[in-house]
Amino acid sequence: MGVGSAVVLGALELVYAENLPIGRIALFPFPQQRPEGTTKEAFQAQYRKTILSTSGFAVFVSGNRLEPGSKTAVVAPGVIEEFEIATQLGKIPIPLGASGWAAQQIWQQVSKEPNRYYGTTDVTAQLKVLGEAGRGNNEYIAAMFEMIDKLGR
Repeated sequence: MGVGSAVVLGALELVYAENLPIGRIALFPFPQQRPEGTTKEAFQAQYRKTILSTSGFAVFVSGNRLEPGSKTAVVAPGVIEEFEIATQLGKIPIPLGASGWAAQQIWQQVSKEPNRYYGTTDVTAQLKVLGEAGRGNNEYIAAMFEMIDKLGR
């Protein structure tokens, strides 16, 4: 919920600046309510699966939430669920572990077993960058796009 507007704005700025077709962007705002007759968990799992089924890669950044009824931040279980769904669907995870929270947990998991998630493609250097705190945004972005380029072949 906290970064959605910035992501949308960044994508739109690029599309407009480079006169790209708006169809290059697919937006899936996460509903804060659910249809009657379904549980919150079932609806969210179905929605996550729908979103992820349209992608080739799943980028994970941060992934925290406030504990209900508290001001304490915790790892967002929904982001972990998204990772599990993505891998079940054969999508390629790209975790920005340096952003902490769920993304860091996902980064740790894929770093331990890169062949499970990336096959024989060597993305060790890019994963290392994504896990190191203190690098600049351009370095993280470059590492992500290098991974996408390598893995998209």
